[in-house]
Amino acid sequence: MKLLLFLVLAKQPDKLPTTVIKVCGACHAPEAVLNTNNTRQGWTELVDEMIFKGAKATPRERRQIIDYLARNFPMRL
Repeated sequence: MKLLLFLVLAKQPDKLPTTVIKVCGACHAPEAVLNTNNTRQGWTELVDEMIFKGAKATPRERRQIIDYLARNFPMRL
């Protein structure tokens, strides 16, 4: 069900990394990111904070998540 909701709500479901579902979806509902926009640096800091708090992500998964969030949920001016 979480996967389906992620795919429905994501802006680019064909590019949604499974790592976002695996790492972020372990604690967060997919809609949590929909109303959030950030700079690449902001997403990097947020992802690093989640990893510090216990999210399980390899360095490669971390990069994939940051790339996805920065590309699909950029800061709006």
